Amino acid sequence: MNTELSRKIKELRTRLGFTQESLAEETKLSLRTIQRIENSESEPRGDTLKKIAGVLKVTPDELMDWSERKDTTFLMVLNVSSLTFLLFPLLGIIVPLIFWVLKRNTIIGADTLGKKILNFQITWSIIFFTFQTLAFLTILRVINIFGDKLPGLGSQFSFLSIIGVLYLINIVFVVYNTYKIKKETEIKYPALRFLR
Repeated sequence: MNTELSRKIKELRTRLGFTQESLAEETKLSLRTIQRIENSESEPRGDTLKKIAGVLKVTPDELMDWSERKDTTFLMVLNVSSLTFLLFPLLGIIVPLIFWVLKRNTIIGADTLGKKILNFQITWSIIFFTFQTLAFLTILRVINIFGDKLPGLGSQFSFLSIIGVLYLINIVFVVYNTYKIKKETEIKYPALRFLR
């Protein structure tokens, strides 16, 4: 029996929050079949392996060859990918999310790092878009009050300054944490916890 495959299935199942019962239900296999596979009493083949791999969000080949490995370069790429917010703020969430989903189960530390990055980028985006909305509403109110005789450029300058500071904060955290990943020390992102 392939004890390594049994261990991988059990580890992935628990990591994704499935019980043996819920995995059996999702795969349409019997609970006894899942128990026998995890206890190395039987080895999944063909359709059974496809069903289990599908629910665990990996391919059958990845499941057969799966092992977590250390890859600091990937962790740095995952972290730096959040700089795509410079092109469009929501890309700072979308691009790291794609990297995280693809490798969170195969690279040591990718799951935790991905969650920290995504929590930070979501928090930053909420602050950014909230500020933009408030600034826009303030400008509309000023136009309503003053009409064609708008106050000087001071309010527009302060608006741009705050946006600049928000962008700078994001860049500094990404660059600093990339350095910390390279040095293999713990990274820190201040954020609300959307992903746990």
